[in-house]
Amino acid sequence: MEWDDLKYFLELARTGTLTAAARRLQVQHSTVSRRITRLERIQGTPLFTRSLEGYHLNRAGQKLLVQAEEIEAAFARIGAGRDVPADPLSGLVRIGCTEGFASYLIGPWLTAFREAQPGITIDLLVKPRSAHLPRNEADIVINIDRPERGPYLISKLLDYRLGLFAAADYLSTRPSPQRLADLRDHQFISYVAEMEPAKDLPTCESVPNTSRPIIRSTSLTAQKAAVLSGCGIALLPNYVGDNESMLRAVLPDLVNFRKTYYMLMPEEARKVPRISTVWKSLKEAFRSRLSEN
Repeated sequence: MEWDDLKYFLELARTGTLTAAARRLQVQHSTVSRRITRLERIQGTPLFTRSLEGYHLNRAGQKLLVQAEEIEAAFARIGAGRDVPADPLSGLVRIGCTEGFASYLIGPWLTAFREAQPGITIDLLVKPRSAHLPRNEADIVINIDRPERGPYLISKLLDYRLGLFAAADYLSTRPSPQRLADLRDHQFISYVAEMEPAKDLPTCESVPNTSRPIIRSTSLTAQKAAVLSGCGIALLPNYVGDNESMLRAVLPDLVNFRKTYYMLMPEEARKVPRISTVWKSLKEAFRSRLSEN
């Protein structure tokens, strides 16, 4: 195995496409493809799964990634003429999470972590559905759905609740619901069907006597904005509704769903100091939020 082959491997693992890797390496994309084919032949196994979206590390690729990054760090030390080890707590860590977590929960941790670990750069990858570890879209994923299988480390991170919320102005113009049957007289805001951030996430449609939503959005923030504008009632996380002074809880004793955020990373990632440091820091930061709701 040659170091040059590993350089091509690292760039493709980090960028996910032949074109992007070729651009960073200043070569033709066919050269990247040829080098990867050569490396997989030497390894005796595929390192990536191919799809229309690009190249994604498989389990063998994840294992090689850890080793390749160690070799890369060693070459960097030699090139810099240093005898001391390179700082293992430096470099990029990609966190994939939903919009709700990114917009309303992770901010204070980002500030504290940056002060504690200035050498680590955080990429926050926010998607309607959380990033996928098998596709190497992120190093750590914070998700509502707990995977049933896979070579992952899994940890509960945060418990929270969802309830109905409406703007104070909206409730001042019509009777406030006192029982579930009263919901028939109201308008609702929810997610676009089949595009919720998690497959088991409760929505307005999970609540009895709610009508078809008049506004639907893939964005939690957009739903909150519509509620604040007086468009109707939405099922929102308590970390959104309880912290907005212009919102009022609707039937909190009758509509109350409990959910959990899980944190996942590939088993091999625990060997990478910068990733394991982020993992431990997140667990510690949100420890007090477990089971408090």
